[in-house]
Amino acid sequence: MKSHNTPLVSIVTIVYNGEKYIEKCIQSVRDQTYKNIEYIIIDGGSKDATISIINKYKDTVNVIVSEKDNGISDAFNKGIARCTGRIIGMINSDDYFEPDAIEDVVTSYIENGSQSGIYYGNIRYFDDDMSYIRISDITKIWKYMSLNHPTVFVTVDIYQQIGVYKEDYRYTMDAEFLHRALHHKIPFFYINKSLANFRLEGASDLNYKKMNKEFYRSVRTYNDQGIVTSFWYYWSVFKKDIARTRIGTFFYKRKHLISFLLSGQIAKG
Repeated sequence: MKSHNTPLVSIVTIVYNGEKYIEKCIQSVRDQTYKNIEYIIIDGGSKDATISIINKYKDTVNVIVSEKDNGISDAFNKGIARCTGRIIGMINSDDYFEPDAIEDVVTSYIENGSQSGIYYGNIRYFDDDMSYIRISDITKIWKYMSLNHPTVFVTVDIYQQIGVYKEDYRYTMDAEFLHRALHHKIPFFYINKSLANFRLEGASDLNYKKMNKEFYRSVRTYNDQGIVTSFWYYWSVFKKDIARTRIGTFFYKRKHLISFLLSGQIAKG
């Protein structure tokens, strides 16, 4: 990739008491094949060894902020406010990028004429027992969370145009932002590769009922389809409830058998 085609990419990680996984997250940014990166970590005042671990990587992390915040959206916005790059990405402290993720994003950006917009790819979900790749599809975002923010990269002018993350959303602020972007007719560019690895049992996964209420509040704000929206809300809650039963656990490990009933296309990963 020629030097004049290497826009600065800003990556933001927010963390609170993340000593268990933060190091792998940082290493995944450090080890990117694309090197023109600035890395910003917003810590919510961790009480464990998180800051000590971060300080080991001062050659990788350009900005470290450690102070109490008002939730995930506030922390995201603190990070965005400190970004100086043309493209901004987010990675959770317990997740990590594929080694060529940012190069893939920049390649797509260049191939699309350096257009402003939102660039996104697929994601690998994993836990201690299984893993699978979720095929992202922005056309399904009104039904369920069909793409995840660790694979979403936004040109900075889009945040300037439509705003950042809303603090009254505690769990699905990323979905609300994507809904808002579609409402404003922001262009989306799909990258058919897995960009990040998402560890299950995050805050929204553990609080799925609150998450669903927030998600469909956003849908109703930007694209309410009446009874159709209500159906998808109750279907999403039902799926999560079933997943916590014995039969649900059985099929959870065999998602490929029932992917047509779940949230989009999946593949082995």
